[in-house]
Amino acid sequence: MTRLLVIITVASAILFTIVPEIDLALTRVFFENNGFWASTSTPLNQFRDILYGAVFAMLVTALVSWGFALCGRRLWSVPTRVWAFVSALILIGPGLIVNSVLKAYWGRARPDDVKEFGGTMEFTPTLLPSDQCPSNCSFVSGEGAGATALFIAIAVLLPYAVAPKWQKSVLLLTGIICAFGIALRVMMGRHFLSDTVFAMLIVSLIALLLHRLIIGTKQTS
Repeated sequence: MTRLLVIITVASAILFTIVPEIDLALTRVFFENNGFWASTSTPLNQFRDILYGAVFAMLVTALVSWGFALCGRRLWSVPTRVWAFVSALILIGPGLIVNSVLKAYWGRARPDDVKEFGGTMEFTPTLLPSDQCPSNCSFVSGEGAGATALFIAIAVLLPYAVAPKWQKSVLLLTGIICAFGIALRVMMGRHFLSDTVFAMLIVSLIALLLHRLIIGTKQTS
């Protein structure tokens, strides 16, 4: 899995560097004369808020459950290491690496801010640091990172919360919901495709590292 993710990450970096126009081409699909139609849709914005709230709720649940487990009072049958993993994943992935570092300092302008879509800023390739955005920038997608972390967290918690016969169905439904939430960021003109792709890859790589460090192959408390 680690090798596969590394290969996909390198391949994605090469692709978006050689053909950065992919970002512009896909974004144009969702752009109309008056802007990005999805950004004004009330149901889509409500869906986005629910997904964002689910990520926050997962973090709070994991932190509280981890705290109780450390005090010797488990709220559920989930091992302490698993709650530690989920907490660390959301805090380090979407929280620290994505929102506090990359989005704060990379400087890539969002789609609806570039000249090609009615804005005033210059489009820059995804892996090229820029000065077009002062803060809360396009690279990488914060909500994309959060949705990816949520999916991974649910995948790790499923064996302790859902009967085996339902686990694949729940995981599939979760994947569809999270994937749609990530796609919405492109549809709304708030992120380019590459922003979401690298958000998913970065969080996935962090998850593999944390899983190895915190859980490993042990099924213990």
